Amino acid sequence: MPVFRNFRNRRSASDCAPTGPVCLGLILVLGVLVLTGQVSADAPPLLQEGIRKLQSETDRWAFSQTQVTRDRSGQIKKQRIIRVDPSLKFEVRRVLISVDGRDPTNKERRKYQKEREKDRLRRQREGWQGKTIHDRINLKEARILSETDRSVVFQVPLVKNKEQRFPPEKFQLLFTINREQEEIEQVSVSLRESIRSALVARLDRGELVARFSKVEPAHIAPLTHLRAEGSGTVLFYRFGVTHEERRTDFRRVTPWDERFSVEFGELEFLGF
Repeated sequence: MPVFRNFRNRRSASDCAPTGPVCLGLILVLGVLVLTGQVSADAPPLLQEGIRKLQSETDRWAFSQTQVTRDRSGQIKKQRIIRVDPSLKFEVRRVLISVDGRDPTNKERRKYQKEREKDRLRRQREGWQGKTIHDRINLKEARILSETDRSVVFQVPLVKNKEQRFPPEKFQLLFTINREQEEIEQVSVSLRESIRSALVARLDRGELVARFSKVEPAHIAPLTHLRAEGSGTVLFYRFGVTHEERRTDFRRVTPWDERFSVEFGELEFLGF
């Protein structure tokens, strides 16, 4: 699916977020964060432990997600609130609560669920391919870019594969790890230099920052804030878009897939 496909239908550049140019960064970062697979022992120990802890916390928080998309002038083009609860069945795990400050229509709810189903099938196909974190990033080549008494910033090369439409060396991927907690504080992807797609589109600037903050002292810091920005040209049309997501109202849950685990001895359902 071409990154710039929306422009073929002559849609506004701001309408493409987050499925347009900014989505490239989203895929690079979020794809890395949700990938499974044991982290190689060749990775720097602090980075290795930070990723391992994050993987262990997958789908253990319910939260409210506020998404805001703005055009190049800063005007809000889309705003919606979604309630996410991994302890529920897939059909009701993510519920559209609000669209542009109002209750969503039935049509909008159906469209949202249809998009979710397409995303689920895509993830399922990728899962069958047996992808792990090492298929996307080269942890063996990770190096320290900077450090303080509080944290260490690792620069990690992306791995080139046939699925990528742009050279991985065009992007810089950084992991910021807290020394004391040995947890990820921030992951960022930024475009080093402008890139072209199909000779008609150019991405001049692209950046995504995902931040992780403590919600409960006893648990690993979850993703709480994500901001992506992109700008460029398509067929001589200048575009710019910003997509921001904030997660609040966290509640600790047991993932749906683990609800029916049992322990030996007295039969007991766990997670209720």
